[in-house]
Formats: sequence, structure tokens, C-alpha cells
Amino acid sequence: MPQPVNRPQAGCFCGATLAVALLTVSPTLTAAIYRCQSDGVPVYSQFCPPAQREELGNTDAGEFLQFAPLTEAERAALKALDSELSARRRAARARQDKQRQRARSDALRAERRCAAARSALTSLRRQLRKGYSAADASALKARERELTREQRVYC
Repeated sequence: MPQPVNRPQAGCFCGATLAVALLTVSPTLTAAIYRCQSDGVPVYSQFCPPAQREELGNTDAGEFLQFAPLTEAERAALKALDSELSARRRAARARQDKQRQRARSDALRAERRCAAARSALTSLRRQLRKGYSAADASALKARERELTREQRVYC
């Protein structure tokens, strides 16, 4: 008795054939490299609008392409961009330094106020233990509440 044979039907694409087709890359493929102008800055790419591109040549995979030297206008544009970026970096650093300095001075101020509140609260409690007149009672209790709140805030 003959064995049945699995044959792909017409129009069927086998998975192995698909994998081989996808993995096969021709070593003779070349990629065109273009020099494009984007806002006056040269950009090297494989994809540029036709109106903006200048073809530099084709390159094989693994081959290096020698680019034309930059023009004086391009160098000036790059120098202007570099100086603008440097100015932005300096301004950002100055802002960060100012924020750090402000944070340090705020921390020192809070530390001083904490120490002052603690010492005032200690002396007030010492006075409360010694005794006080009925007329001073409400003012002393209010001052104690105020110093306790200040201690919670700054300590």
C-alpha cells in the first residue's frame, strides 16, 4: 500500500521557504548616501527629499564612504550651533547652581530657626515649671503653642 505524501497545494507558501527568503541578503546590495540640507545644517542620510539631496555615491556593505569636506558656511553654522549650545549649558548650570545655593541657604536658615525654637521652648518650659502668675498664664501657653508649632515646621 503506498504511503500518502504531504505535498503543498498550489498557492501554498511553506514556512521554511519563507524563512530562507527572509534571511537571504544579497552581498551586492548598495545603499545610496545623500547630503541633505535641513534648516541650513548638512545631514547625511539614505532618505532625503529629492529637492534637498546631493548624491555622494553608493557604498557596499562594510565599505567606508569618503565625504566631501565641510564648506565655510557649514563650518560657520556648526560653530554657531556649538556656541548656542554652550551658552544654553552655561545658563542651565548657573540655574542649577543657584537652586542648590538657595536650597543650602534655606536648610541653614531652617536649622537656625529650629535651634532657636528649641532653646526658646526649653527656657519657656523652665519658666513654666518655676511658676507663673494667673495673668501671664494665657500668654505663656500661647507662646508655648507657637514655639511647638515652629519646632514641628523647622526641625
